[in-house]
Amino acid sequence: MKILFIHGFVENRTIFDELRKYITDGEQFALNLEEEFAAWKNVPSEMDVIKLASHLIGKYNINAEDVVIGHSMGGWIASHIKQITACKAILLASFTDQSKITLPINSLWALKFLVNSGLLQSNLAVSYFKKAYPFPETKPLHDSLLDFLAICNQTYLMQQLEVLFKKVDPLTIEPDLRIHAKKDNIVRYPDESYHEVPGDHFSLIFHTKEVVSIINKELSVRSEQ
Repeated sequence: MKILFIHGFVENRTIFDELRKYITDGEQFALNLEEEFAAWKNVPSEMDVIKLASHLIGKYNINAEDVVIGHSMGGWIASHIKQITACKAILLASFTDQSKITLPINSLWALKFLVNSGLLQSNLAVSYFKKAYPFPETKPLHDSLLDFLAICNQTYLMQQLEVLFKKVDPLTIEPDLRIHAKKDNIVRYPDESYHEVPGDHFSLIFHTKEVVSIINKELSVRSEQ
């Protein structure tokens, strides 16, 4: 069994460092999507979540015996990998409905304009997002992600936004596990059943034991089947 960890928007694989201290099952791969896109030969000029999911399935030979754990955008990708392979998908602070993303602008056309004009990465925008963030516990982490947003390669930034917002056919499967905090102000909590944990969007780091206990129960069931 392989376990793949897929991070969220402007995150990287280190978002899973605390969690992975307590997960010992399987052969593990913590992906860095910036590296994945950079190494992708003939990467499509226009991206969407299905194209990325299909690419990762081929590269990592993902099959029904494997598990994909995704945080935020990573869970959206994980769900589409499950759609194709029937693997197990575990979603952390994530979504299967794009309307759950709380960005004030969710028009891909408008976001492309903001990226190409430099406005999205401007000091003004980054400062605004930092000041608007309400949770002191996780603010240093959130601010560091915004600092990366400010310097992120525009092509990679646009690829992530296309994965998040490009319209694709609706999913016909449900993830195996949804873990979410009600105080999450980045992705609204699901309408479907889910396991509630303390904290906010970054519970996987700041409330790791609560999150990992739910995951390990699911992995234990998987290994017994």
